[in-house]
Amino acid sequence: MLVSRNTWSDPAVPDGMRRPPGLCAAGTWRTRYIQAPGWSKLDNLVQPSLSRTVEQVRYAPPGEYALDLEVVAFDELRRRTTPAHLHALQRTDFHLLLAVTRGCCTHWIDFRPHRAETGNWLVIQPGQVHRFDGSADWSGWLLLFRPEFLAPPGRGGTAEELAVGVCLEALPALLAPAADERRSCLQALRQMARDARLRQSRAVRHSLLRHQLQALLLRLDLVARDSRLAPLASGAELQRFNRFREAVTGNFQRHHRIGEYARLLGISERSLSRASQAVAGVTAKAWLSARIALEARRLLAHTDETVAAIAERLGFDEPSNFVKFFKRETGQVPGAFRREQRGG
Repeated sequence: MLVSRNTWSDPAVPDGMRRPPGLCAAGTWRTRYIQAPGWSKLDNLVQPSLSRTVEQVRYAPPGEYALDLEVVAFDELRRRTTPAHLHALQRTDFHLLLAVTRGCCTHWIDFRPHRAETGNWLVIQPGQVHRFDGSADWSGWLLLFRPEFLAPPGRGGTAEELAVGVCLEALPALLAPAADERRSCLQALRQMARDARLRQSRAVRHSLLRHQLQALLLRLDLVARDSRLAPLASGAELQRFNRFREAVTGNFQRHHRIGEYARLLGISERSLSRASQAVAGVTAKAWLSARIALEARRLLAHTDETVAAIAERLGFDEPSNFVKFFKRETGQVPGAFRREQRGG
């Protein structure tokens, strides 16, 4: 299903060694190589030696499977990989939705545990650090797809595709559909799994799966809105927030003021904050601060960089200003947060 060929932080793969197919296959800060039972001496797993090691996982389907979306049973995933890999911290470059169909599991997403029971859905966005529950007490379905699958590059996205994309980004990590919606969502998921195997061209299957995915995401968005009684945002607000989100993704390490983003987007700060409030439920300033704080937590928990180095990387002119910001956003100073994450 998934195999990563990342090399950005995998500096010491011995000559002649390669990674096997499986869910996670890239080491980061420190790795050690172990022999996997039943494989040749050249088929070696990359096993994290520290709990804070994060495996970078890219979307790379197996064999001749050439689609940008895959539906797979979690039990099948257990058979494809090892418990150590399954329970490792991962940072994926694709969207991942998990529907629990039996039992319950605790899934960690960006430092927070989410207990999902039968019928619940988990939503993991690209770039989030997460960890599967490695126990055998539950099962479910995984839906994986590339970020560009909803609106392929080169042709521009329609208003409907843009709205669905923003809905996806705004989904909470845990969803609990009512019984009727639960059946509809699972039925849609199973239909997508069947349609992915049709003997049609890749383009035809992609078109079919894209429309089915859009319908599923809109259903999940309605579930999320019902749970928080959120009104529907207007088309203009969706467009503004989507542009703001993209601008923050590319600039949050340099620009920390909402006025800078408003000027970049050519709109007023008031319009920007209204759009953020309508779509995300928080002001633009709160959304930006949360994004910076999230990246800071990731760097503190999963790297050995000093607080000063992280402050510089995130665009703070002085480490002391970063410490004040981090404490305001999280209630802890950076050093205390790092020790807590590492069990110190």
